[in-house]
Amino acid sequence: MEISAFILNESLPHDYKKIIEEIGSTNTDFAFAITDEPINLFIVLSGVSDNEINRVQHGAFDFTISTIANVPFIVLDFYDGLSFDMSISSMRNLKSREGNAVNIFLVEKKGCVLKATRTIGVDNKLMNKLIDDVMYLQREQKEKQFNFEDRVANIFFSNSTLDIKKVGSTQHFERNDTNAGL
Repeated sequence: MEISAFILNESLPHDYKKIIEEIGSTNTDFAFAITDEPINLFIVLSGVSDNEINRVQHGAFDFTISTIANVPFIVLDFYDGLSFDMSISSMRNLKSREGNAVNIFLVEKKGCVLKATRTIGVDNKLMNKLIDDVMYLQREQKEKQFNFEDRVANIFFSNSTLDIKKVGSTQHFERNDTNAGL
């Protein structure tokens, strides 16, 4: 596997930039993407503020795995209105996955500029729940041939990010950096 360099305040490497440009082509100011080798979560915002940078890099937050209607979700809640949720339809190489590291990247939509990073170690039970939930969904998709996007749209129509978080399993992360500025 090729290793990509991520440098703060510079554009993402080409392969990742392509992913972000695809999901960021919508007219919204927010997008959320995941890659799975390793697990990289990309939060893409328009007009990233210094406050958002500090909160992602240094702030306390909750990492939640939820499942609604057999659809797994990841929720990142940095509190006070800065929260993100994303459905997950597939992940490669689930059975051979080793480790539990998750990289979080905050990206400015314009130019795909990396503004903040954070790496966390997710509890093994929580990571195994995510893997089990995704594998179950993949089996169900093969057997029932349902429209994943319609199911997710119905879930988002009926549930807020907080609702999705409430039904999940959560791990809380603190940061005690002296330079946090919080």
